[in-house]
Amino acid sequence: MTQVDFFLLPEDQKTELLPFACRLLEKAYRQGGQVYVKLVDAEQIQALDQLLWTFRQGSFIPHAAWPTALASRDCPIILGVEEAPEGWREVLLNLSGHLPEQTGVYGRIIELVGYQPTQREGARQRFRQYRELGLNPQTTQLAV
Repeated sequence: MTQVDFFLLPEDQKTELLPFACRLLEKAYRQGGQVYVKLVDAEQIQALDQLLWTFRQGSFIPHAAWPTALASRDCPIILGVEEAPEGWREVLLNLSGHLPEQTGVYGRIIELVGYQPTQREGARQRFRQYRELGLNPQTTQLAV
């Protein structure tokens, strides 16, 4: 069964979503995980791509945008706007703001939720949708 985790960024510190996503992806990479990151559009892919190169001095997180020749099983982090390609269904970091079309194919779905009211409301709707699908989402309030 798919594990669904909502991570809520603190409201008072105004932590930005994409820089925090870089921290999560760095942790996954260091642990040897493979993550598909579902984003809103090509602009957001480009922004996250840039941040993954620059968010921390000396950091390096191998990644590629889907679909490209670089986005292979050898690359631990894949960025895209569509559903994850076959073979990339271990972990989904959902930054798209929408429920994934095929929730049951992923081992784990991580919903990273920003501090803005519209982001929180969208997360509440997705939380209810996951429950309606028979999943048991968990919520963690992050302290950054």
